[in-house]
Amino acid sequence: MGRAANKGMVGLSLRYFDTSLAVITAHFASDSKGRNRVTKRNKDACTTLRELSLTYDSEEFDVHHQHTHAILLGDMNYRVSASPSEVLSLISKSARQSKALLYSAFRNWRETSFARLYLPFSSTKSHPSP
Repeated sequence: MGRAANKGMVGLSLRYFDTSLAVITAHFASDSKGRNRVTKRNKDACTTLRELSLTYDSEEFDVHHQHTHAILLGDMNYRVSASPSEVLSLISKSARQSKALLYSAFRNWRETSFARLYLPFSSTKSHPSP
């Protein structure tokens, strides 16, 4: 998939028993002539992840949601202007926020699934003993 002759994304999908792995390499637009193109890079990343399909049966999901694990490598052309300790702090903060988000989503899913699966069978009426 390309947006320009030398920009874009390619990937490979692998399955090992019940685990699927996507290995994706990408090359996004760099800053040029003093222009910051972070917004364009972010948009290109979203577009290519949405449009890249490595399976035949899950085209309604972005490629990184089609697999158990996704590894994204390449020349993203992002520039880091923070110190190494600031970068590590930001990564740690992001990981904590992601963990909290995933835990909350799983808890909500578990409660909703429990209610959907088990509550219709429970009632206040007494059931005769066998």
